[in-house]
Amino acid sequence: MAKKICQQCNEEYTGKVSSMFCSRNCYADFRRGTKRSSEAVFKMRKSLTGRKLSEEHKNNISKGLVGRFVSEETREKISKSKKGRKMPKNVKKKLLEANWKGDDVTRNTGHQRAQRLIEANVCERCGREKEETMLHRHHIDENALNNSEENIEILCARCHVREHRKRRKETCHL
Repeated sequence: MAKKICQQCNEEYTGKVSSMFCSRNCYADFRRGTKRSSEAVFKMRKSLTGRKLSEEHKNNISKGLVGRFVSEETREKISKSKKGRKMPKNVKKKLLEANWKGDDVTRNTGHQRAQRLIEANVCERCGREKEETMLHRHHIDENALNNSEENIEILCARCHVREHRKRRKETCHL
């Protein structure tokens, strides 16, 4: 890796020969057309430390963290900070519904929920283990929102691709 100068903030960094920016933030600023000096970046960082976040901003951060692993110590800190707050009615209603698992379900979150809920150690077709290859959770009925154990089949990447090719050929009428 070579020492280079970032095209956005003009700071020296160590990076790949093909890279032009020291960070994703500098790349994003470059794409937006904003040019910031290193002094300006430093002042911005300094002004943002210790700042109070709005409720909307906190909610957006929380939504982005849904499904991530949180240690027991962090959970205790979060619960202490939330004591005494009232729960919004829409969230309370969703918690009372039997099928709600903690997030609004879409196709992508359905796949993510399957990743969280169902452990994968071995491909059910060829027997390859988790250490050898990436294991996928295949929805048998092709409905990502249906995460019952009967509907999920653990497949290695190769078997998963074969399954989808086979289904595509079956549905294709030429």
